[in-house]
Amino acid sequence: MTKWILSALLLIAAQTAQGQLSQENFGIYVTLTSDYRFRGVSQTLNDPALQAGVDLQLPSGFFAGVWASNVDFFSNSFRSGPRDVEVDLYAGYSMEFHDDWSSVFSAVFYSYPGSSVDYDYAEVSAGLNYRDLTTLQIGYSNDALARGKPALNYELGVQYPLATSWEIGGILGYFDTSRLFDRSYAYWNVGLSRTWPRLVVDLRFHDTDDDAVALFRSYAGSRWVLSLSVPVM
Repeated sequence: MTKWILSALLLIAAQTAQGQLSQENFGIYVTLTSDYRFRGVSQTLNDPALQAGVDLQLPSGFFAGVWASNVDFFSNSFRSGPRDVEVDLYAGYSMEFHDDWSSVFSAVFYSYPGSSVDYDYAEVSAGLNYRDLTTLQIGYSNDALARGKPALNYELGVQYPLATSWEIGGILGYFDTSRLFDRSYAYWNVGLSRTWPRLVVDLRFHDTDDDAVALFRSYAGSRWVLSLSVPVM
């Protein structure tokens, strides 16, 4: 799967070199966030994170990208070896099949370079989108969280534009980790964002159920997160 994602990135890079992608199809951004939360759980021990990403998209609906962030995972009985950096490679295809509906198929490879232990794993997902307002997505990994067992993740996302440059939205998710741990958990968030030409500000409240707190202690549960994103180009 990693080779497939890398091939997708190379394909879009070739299209860019040939001048077939405009600036609207290509973007680089940097984000400073007060906490990196993934499915309701902090990946930085509730501390800030500096993140960067490159997004590429073909007019046909094909897309790919690279995203990176600092991470800081607490010690556990399953693995040893610190993880300081996460680098994600992703690629997919978005297809409209009705005036109001579209589908999205994607794959993500989560990697942690520099660690003495192999934490890398991949996930595929399929989603259904209604007018860019509501998205239902299901993700599957046969090696979830690099623990050698499968898991499914379900997410329902909603976003709604308010006044000019303002948007409210949220996510309700359920991570079926029953094969990995002794329980699964639910998570959700709701937030408000404001977009300027050179800055995006997002204030979001994250929370989880008690099962997540039992699994991840104080790194789950309720948390306000403030993020500032700056497009580089």
